[in-house]
Amino acid sequence: KQWYQRRVRATISASFEALYNKLTKFAGEDSGNMQYKNSYSLSLIGNNNELYGIGHHLREQGAIPKTRNLNEIVEMYMHLNAISIGTNAGSVMAATLAGGGVCPLDYRKVISACAVRDTLSLMLSCGMND
Repeated sequence: KQWYQRRVRATISASFEALYNKLTKFAGEDSGNMQYKNSYSLSLIGNNNELYGIGHHLREQGAIPKTRNLNEIVEMYMHLNAISIGTNAGSVMAATLAGGGVCPLDYRKVISACAVRDTLSLMLSCGMND
């Protein structure tokens, strides 16, 4: 069991790092406006029954494959939810989406047009976490 927990930790850590790096590319030079709030993440970990309930519901509806580890998915969500993004970084991220996935500060293609379409569609249908 300890080996599995270490593997899961490494997987979550590597996945978080990759996603965080992707977000910094979205924000370009303003990525310094982003912070990981560890205290917020820890508070989510201590109060996550609702998140697991939603996860189980999504699994039953077929949105999460039964082959995926629900604990890993919920934990990753909690860590990503603890990223704080300032207004400057947020505006650059919005401009990146509006520009079809090209960051307006350094003109790098961050994501594909298809991923932009899917992201905007999801944002429109889901709203805010509040």
